[in-house]
Amino acid sequence: MKAAGWRYAEVAEETLADDTDEVVGSFASKFYYELGNGMFLTNDTDIITSDADTSVTNDLGFNVSISGPLAMRTSLLTEYHSDPLDGHKKTGNTLGVSLVYSFK
Repeated sequence: MKAAGWRYAEVAEETLADDTDEVVGSFASKFYYELGNGMFLTNDTDIITSDADTSVTNDLGFNVSISGPLAMRTSLLTEYHSDPLDGHKKTGNTLGVSLVYSFK
């Protein structure tokens, strides 16, 4: 999925950066693969690019059914910013483990 648009972002008061008002382009990819026996793999990628920054997020997840409506999800979220705010890293990773309840 590709799109273009306009972005306005207010920056937190405690930073020295200005608010952002600009044209942006975005690309998104959503992947789902069922492995069988209540297991599936997902991979969601989002890219937003502009003059101020290019941000890329990727969320790789694995779900496995435990019992009935209960499942466990493990995920790795990776974030990248080409021009981060002062004091922030360009990349970051977050490991997630969740208990999921499905309402059907």
